[in-house]
Amino acid sequence: MKTILITGASSGIGRATAKRFQAEGWTVIATMRDPSTAAELDGLENVLVTRLDVTDAGSISDAVAGGISRFGKIDVLLNNAGYGAYGALEAFSTERIRRQFDTNVIGLLEVTKAVLPHMRANRSGTIVNISSIGGQITFPLGTLYHGTKFAVEGLSEALHYELEPLGIRVRIVEPGMIKTDFGGRSFDFAMDESLSDYAPTAEAMGRLFGKLASDPSAPEVVAGVIWDAANETGDRLRFRAGPDADRLLGDRKAQDDGTIAAIIKHFEGGQGTATGLSALIAEELNMSLQDIRFEMAPADNARYANLFFGSQGTGGSTAMANSFMQYGTAAAAAREMLIGAAAEAWGVRPSNPILRDGIISGAGHSAGIGDFVAAAATRDVPAEPRLKDPSEWRVIGVDQKGRLDTPAKIDGSAQFSMDVQLDNQMVVAIRRAPRLGGTVATFDDSAARIIPGFIMAIEMPNNRGVMVYAETTWAAFQARDALEVSWDFSAAESRSSDALKAELFEMVRTTPEYQASETDLANAILAIGQPIPAALPMVRSGIRFSG
Repeated sequence: MKTILITGASSGIGRATAKRFQAEGWTVIATMRDPSTAAELDGLENVLVTRLDVTDAGSISDAVAGGISRFGKIDVLLNNAGYGAYGALEAFSTERIRRQFDTNVIGLLEVTKAVLPHMRANRSGTIVNISSIGGQITFPLGTLYHGTKFAVEGLSEALHYELEPLGIRVRIVEPGMIKTDFGGRSFDFAMDESLSDYAPTAEAMGRLFGKLASDPSAPEVVAGVIWDAANETGDRLRFRAGPDADRLLGDRKAQDDGTIAAIIKHFEGGQGTATGLSALIAEELNMSLQDIRFEMAPADNARYANLFFGSQGTGGSTAMANSFMQYGTAAAAAREMLIGAAAEAWGVRPSNPILRDGIISGAGHSAGIGDFVAAAATRDVPAEPRLKDPSEWRVIGVDQKGRLDTPAKIDGSAQFSMDVQLDNQMVVAIRRAPRLGGTVATFDDSAARIIPGFIMAIEMPNNRGVMVYAETTWAAFQARDALEVSWDFSAAESRSSDALKAELFEMVRTTPEYQASETDLANAILAIGQPIPAALPMVRSGIRFSG
């Protein structure tokens, strides 16, 4: 049985992680400044709740020694304790500045130092440090918090190389916006009323954080990522948690390199979806298609669902029809927000600047869009941005020099499903009926069992085939072909492909028959509970962007 020591386990991510590891059969040393607040953990089996204040050296050594005495060893250390200090730097006293770094950085190092001799002696162990997406990107008024998280990123990476030869692994978990009380007791905001120059920035950041925090991930999501990081046996260093973490980092990259990232929510299967959807973004932003880079969307039905299917996926030639208005409207809104931010900075009317080829210019000013990304993000999203008239199009409908996904496929850097390799990964191959509608009567997997890498074979839930699980694709295919399957064709299609083709050709050659009837259309519509025209807006809304 393995043991994890967690700092800051009284609430949020720490508490969720303690419960996750305990449920997985681990022993847990749940530490916090005030153990009396941990009634939810105190009653769990194999959980030791004990005091640890990362700014108190005595409590650190006592907690580590007590945990080892109780459970024998510490396999994983989770450095989770911390808080966020936000506000103008001038508003913070030296004492508050030191407290932020003492907690988020020095405290992390002191706990790590206390555990390292034990891990060195065992020549094994994993240290998981909770950083933040704020350790990769920054926002105004976050000087102290971002400073500590950038420090965590740097020291963790250095420790990764320092400890790897000793059998000790280091992992960094970077959460995005999380639904915890981080904005409550774990938040220190400073704003001196005499520093009125910072008030507009504070108001803008308040609006931005309100938007970012509107759809936070649950602490259990981060706990799941921590579980993966703690059990990672390879050399992966960084683990992001929450869909907004990837999105925010993508926005930062766009600001850095002057390109625009198009998040492609429909699968790219060679049909050109990545290029087509990117073209919609390029059009409304008056950019060249070559200035758009695309990224495939992560798995997230709530955010990236196909509006026709209700779930994330591609099929039936729905990608462009599904997303034409959605992507175009999003890009048009971004265009207006960028221009609005530039106009505000230059003190001119929003109608003056124009955006073209990544440059905002007008009224004697000119700057790249990267200069206004942060300011634009604080602005309200236009409810109905103006879409370009088709007569203004210079990307859509124009022959392009090449698809955006071609270079990666040529140089081998493109990632396909077969490139994904995970710990304990299984591959499934399906043995299907040779005739449409056939079902499994019986099957024998004796021959498949002798194939190296075979795991198991089970019937599909609908009884239309047999699923073969194996360690590799080769083993799955070999085991699938080795199955002895008896099929039930009683309800199956009896015609061959040639017979169906002959029937279709015969239908073409015969004289067609027509069936027609006359109806009073107006009365027929009124007889329907809902008039047909009333349903049309719902059809349109299926491809419109909803902010």
